[in-house]
Amino acid sequence: MKSFSLKVILWCVISFLVIGVAGCQGPDAVSLVATQQPTSMPPVRALGGAVAEAAVVPLRHVALSFVTSGVVEELLVAEGDRVAEGEVIARLRGRERQQAAIAAAEAQLISAQQALDDLYENHPKVKAEAELRLATAQKSLDDAFKNLENKKLRRGTREQIRMAQAEYILAKDRVERAEETYAGLGNRAENDLDRAFALTVLSDAQKVLDYAEAKLNNLQEKPSAYELGVAQAQYDMAKQELEAAQRDLDKVKDGPDAESVRLAKAQIANAEAQLEAAKAGLADLELIAPFAAEVVSCDLKVGQQAVAGVSQVILADFSEWEIETTDLTELNVVNVKEGDVVTVNFDALPSVEVKGKVKRVQPLGKNVQGDITYKVIVSLDQKVEGVRWNMTATVVFAD
Repeated sequence: MKSFSLKVILWCVISFLVIGVAGCQGPDAVSLVATQQPTSMPPVRALGGAVAEAAVVPLRHVALSFVTSGVVEELLVAEGDRVAEGEVIARLRGRERQQAAIAAAEAQLISAQQALDDLYENHPKVKAEAELRLATAQKSLDDAFKNLENKKLRRGTREQIRMAQAEYILAKDRVERAEETYAGLGNRAENDLDRAFALTVLSDAQKVLDYAEAKLNNLQEKPSAYELGVAQAQYDMAKQELEAAQRDLDKVKDGPDAESVRLAKAQIANAEAQLEAAKAGLADLELIAPFAAEVVSCDLKVGQQAVAGVSQVILADFSEWEIETTDLTELNVVNVKEGDVVTVNFDALPSVEVKGKVKRVQPLGKNVQGDITYKVIVSLDQKVEGVRWNMTATVVFAD
């Protein structure tokens, strides 16, 4: 812009001096000076507004690169090809590995979802089992309590003692009847079979009576410290089992166990994250066109290493153009705002002049050889045939 502005100013000054001199020297001098004007100078533009050099750019363009490094396996386009939005431009090796990871994540997700579904479907059964466990634990605790209370008095329970007493009475009765029978045969010879049989019955009855008496005495005796300790331990265990059964029922009485549901949902979330990561990994192996465009340049080759983040494909949509200024300084940009009308000329198309509007003023300035310049983006009011990317243009801003 500086060189162009200086040229314009210099040309105006020279013209003013020449015309002034010619006026003093007469008509012939004016004619002489006019024939000596240089023909290569650009036409004089209005000096009321700012003038900026600019470049022609496509409305949409992008430099593409892979987000991961790898070896190029497929190249599906060439320079000059048209690509549709979403079309694959190139692929890196490793698709089979990522597809296997996707399949594994999908299987994990199905399993995790099934586990969550089972929690709700099996809840009625789980609740019933918890209620049965609680009832059983309550019965065990009651029995353990009775046993412990009995043990504090005697070894046997009241029921056991009553049963032992009954056995003792019956055994004693059998002994008495056996004695009567044997006494009735006492005058017989010792080798008499009936006398021998009666003696055997009496002996057996006496043994049963002795056992019943010993059992009754044992049940009625005070228990040892060890027996009391065992009974207490059985009671304590039964009590803990009851408390555990109650906790388990509390967890499921209003629905599936909340902690189990939380864990199942966490497993689902993890599986979903794994699946998304695997899909992203697969997508990272592909270079995709973000919009319909033309392949301006492509440096990719099959078998070569592609470096992540290094631009190797440039796409552009040449259906519309914009103008971007390159040297509008801070002294002039303060008077420019969005919507301002401008005039645009092209160095390569000297006969073309079109109107446009300021689309955007870039807020961040750049230091260019000591001048702070701001990029202004201009949209054209009409299409211009023959322009190409980065052609030089001039933008004249209105007063």
